Amino acid sequence: MAPAEQVVNFIDTADAYGPETNELLIAEALYPYPKGLVIATKGGQTRPRPGQWEQNGRPEYLAQAVNKSLKRLKL
Repeated sequence: MAPAEQVVNFIDTADAYGPETNELLIAEALYPYPKGLVIATKGGQTRPRPGQWEQNGRPEYLAQAVNKSLKRLKL
């Protein structure tokens, strides 16, 4: 049994972590996902440059961010 199947049942991530790299690493390490694993991701913050954060809560942007996160997470 993989470690994730034994002790991890919830992963919190965001498209801004990395940025985007964190979601790719989660999929690479854990896909296919064990039964019962919950993955929560967030969107609405962008990092145009290191150390700089910008918020973007426009519905169009959030829909695009969700779709991209789902693709990176292989969901």
